[in-house]
Amino acid sequence: MGEYRNPPPHRFEQVFNFRDLGGHTTRDGRRVARGRLLRSGHLGRASEGDVAILGRYGLRRVFDFRTTSDIEEEGADRLPPGASNVRLPMPDPAKGADIRRLMTENPPEKLPEIFGGGRAEAMMRASAAGLVRERREPYALFLRELAKDDACPALFHCSAGKDRAGWAGSVVLLSLGVP
Repeated sequence: MGEYRNPPPHRFEQVFNFRDLGGHTTRDGRRVARGRLLRSGHLGRASEGDVAILGRYGLRRVFDFRTTSDIEEEGADRLPPGASNVRLPMPDPAKGADIRRLMTENPPEKLPEIFGGGRAEAMMRASAAGLVRERREPYALFLRELAKDDACPALFHCSAGKDRAGWAGSVVLLSLGVP
């Protein structure tokens, strides 16, 4: 992946963390096609201009990993014409997590004691391991849906486009043979 460079971001107004997974080189020397696999934060507050930019990709599927409460808070996806929404709800590992609770319920001066000595790393590793264990089925369904002939171009997202969507992007790239 050394020579891969993500193209400059579009000028989205309300869609954050947008990435095109295309351009990565696979183990056998091929490249992942650009404009076919996209990831972002939620589309609940997408402006008309944002929807128009997304429409230029010819999206067929938008995979939404948010929960019902996420959607109530952030808004339902605003999709371009021709795109269908596929809901695969997964709880956000950051919401309600012990790490967030510890940070908000303790004074700042106590945080080094709580997170020092390798404890923060151990908490993050445990959280990541739980993410994989607890979300096997939704990720498997996502891959099966994504593999269908009529699925791409596709965009997948969660709230911020980093945890749930980040794991999904990693799994997709690994399954395509990107080291």
